[in-house]
Amino acid sequence: MGYGYLFVGLMFFINPNVNIIDILPDVFGCIFILIGLKKLSDVDGRFYNARTCAYYMLAVYSIKLLLSFYIPTYSPTNTLPFTFIFSVLDAILLITFFTNLYGGIEYTAERHGAEKELNYSNTASVTAFLFIVVKDVLAFLPESMDLFNKKKDLDLSYNAGTKMDIDYKPFVLILCVIASIMMGIVFAVVTGKYLFSLRKNKVYNDNLQQIYQTDILNNQTLLLRRRLKLTFILLLAGIAFMFDFTIDGINILPDFVGYLFLLFAYWTIVKQYSKKMPAKWLAVLLMVVSIFSYLFKTVMNFGVNRILETDSFFAFRVPMLEAGTAIIPAILITVIENVLFVILFVKIIRAVTDLPEVYQNIDKNVAVTVSAISGTVFAVLSSAVYVMPILTAFFRFQKSNAASNMCDNVHSVLGLFLILTTAWLLWYALRLKRRIEFIV
Repeated sequence: MGYGYLFVGLMFFINPNVNIIDILPDVFGCIFILIGLKKLSDVDGRFYNARTCAYYMLAVYSIKLLLSFYIPTYSPTNTLPFTFIFSVLDAILLITFFTNLYGGIEYTAERHGAEKELNYSNTASVTAFLFIVVKDVLAFLPESMDLFNKKKDLDLSYNAGTKMDIDYKPFVLILCVIASIMMGIVFAVVTGKYLFSLRKNKVYNDNLQQIYQTDILNNQTLLLRRRLKLTFILLLAGIAFMFDFTIDGINILPDFVGYLFLLFAYWTIVKQYSKKMPAKWLAVLLMVVSIFSYLFKTVMNFGVNRILETDSFFAFRVPMLEAGTAIIPAILITVIENVLFVILFVKIIRAVTDLPEVYQNIDKNVAVTVSAISGTVFAVLSSAVYVMPILTAFFRFQKSNAASNMCDNVHSVLGLFLILTTAWLLWYALRLKRRIEFIV
């Protein structure tokens, strides 16, 4: 019923945090938790509430993961407030999550043949809540040492040279990390014993599976509605990754992650009427091209940073950028990538409108045509925005400031239109989602 996935997901939370840096990102743990609660959330309302909380956790930890790339490097003196905020949010979310999770387990265990496991429920609950508090306190404690670091006045006394100012923060950090690891091990052992005992209870799992079979699997309309909802959630997530958020030449919202969401969206809706996984070669080609495009663009950005003399940690010489030979491969890469994107985007809309429950109420030709035109406009703008910084840097290196400034201005204007087009794609997909949900 998903207890194995739950355990794997919770193991992402046991590692200690250093300010807001998380060695094992909790985002991935939330994904496993959501998978583990997929069936259980249909069995009891408490599991449903736990899954809803896991979605909030996914959003918060995603923001934390993005900030962890920026704050420690570019604003190391501001880690204290962020550590405090995320520690408090972490405690609130996890306590709410475990309250609902263990509440659901206790309710179902008592009624569906897992009375033996109830004897261990209190121990597991107390351990989980204790782990949450200790983990978040230990994450914040080393950063709180900054509050006690006072600026020393200039000491002109005769023994000033013999005085030593000791920074206790590293020592506190080491102790907190060790203590957090030890508490994490205790939590992992206790939680693993509890969840795997439930996983091995055949009577309990058979009873829950029977409820799921009767209430969910036999309801084809509900299954279709859920499949469509998941398809559009993945589609919207994929489009959201089309927004570029670049720090020091590195796009922390890589397009290939967005394409991965789009591929999952396509496969999700196609499985409604086919067991085969179509467009495999399209998927492979798109991922290979997009990853290569991301790496190529990142290297070019580092070269652009050097030529334009931007304040950047990543700036080095790229000979092909200075010689102008980078323009042709850049155009080829971005055109191929965006053509594949348009094909995939149109395939998703076509697959949705091909469903018998949908095409009778929505004009398929109109939906596909609008998608194709919108995707093409996005592809053209995206390709131009991809190439413009390379042209700007090349002309600047050639001392042609007028051409460089013109390319920079064009890049700014096209970038604005690209943002508006991406927003339009999001709005159109959301509007189509609402229309289809109303019909189904």
